[in-house]
Amino acid sequence: NKKRDELNYFHALFSELREDESNFFNYFRMSISSFDELNRCLKEVLQRQDTNMRDCIKPEEMLGITLR
Repeated sequence: NKKRDELNYFHALFSELREDESNFFNYFRMSISSFDELNRCLKEVLQRQDTNMRDCIKPEEMLGITLR
């Protein structure tokens, strides 16, 4: 759901952090490229299926919360 993504704290913070490499590194303790590579490797394992009742948590968000 696009509206949920717009109101999501992680979504807003993550997009802001990606604009500044040093802030991103301070928050996640890894570079943006390292995060993207780790996300690419784990995406299939972390991906869940949306249902009629709810949208699943995106792999990127799962990874970000886990690393934090």
